[in-house]
Amino acid sequence: MEAKSVINYMRSEIAKRKLKGIAMDESEKRVDALEEMYNENCAMKQDLEELHQKYSESILMIGSLRSKLRDMLERYYVSEKLHDIGVEEMVKQLADRINENEKNLF
Repeated sequence: MEAKSVINYMRSEIAKRKLKGIAMDESEKRVDALEEMYNENCAMKQDLEELHQKYSESILMIGSLRSKLRDMLERYYVSEKLHDIGVEEMVKQLADRINENEKNLF
């Protein structure tokens, strides 16, 4: 049984016993405390679900930023290499690599 239905069942049992003249003050206090704990638990569950959603969004954002950073790092590397060796040498090295890859394919 779900907790809320158990609480409702307990309240109905207490009400029945009160009608018979049986004092149930302590039991009512316990059911009230149980219901309060249940409500707090529901609130905590909602907070946890919201935090999980934010966590998931953050993970996706980190992945996107990591990809952008990798792209920027690659561009920086090419830029530095271009600055160090010059455009003509860079084009020659790229052409050599392309020729090597074509040879390896066939």
